[in-house]
Amino acid sequence: MEDKMKRESKKCMEVLFKKYDTMGSGSINMDSMRNIMRAIIDNFKDDEQLEMVMSEYTKVQKYTRLNPQTKKLEVKYQENSIDFPSAMAIAVHFLKKNERRESNAFAGKGLIRFSDLPTSEVLHIKRSADSKRRLY
Repeated sequence: MEDKMKRESKKCMEVLFKKYDTMGSGSINMDSMRNIMRAIIDNFKDDEQLEMVMSEYTKVQKYTRLNPQTKKLEVKYQENSIDFPSAMAIAVHFLKKNERRESNAFAGKGLIRFSDLPTSEVLHIKRSADSKRRLY
């Protein structure tokens, strides 16, 4: 499931990552990652958990910039930045969580009531003498 989500979301993540990578350093800050997650997942509300997951992946990125006055390359550092593979890992983590939440009707429920169960034709079968017969 994880590999499939990586493949399907990679192109979208590349576009969003390039949009928020304003310096062209190959990394984004934590606020940009929040915006990417809100763009990918509708009604994204796991900000506290996002902070915890992002803190595991943040790094100090080193990149070079051309100084227009001296015409020399300068090494710059960006604190608390997230590179593309880390951004993909964060996005896949929350996409999996969102998929599990949507696919399991009882996720997050402490008490399951009879009214929570699906009502279908199968549940309303009339019992007859033939249906009470053992099948084994």
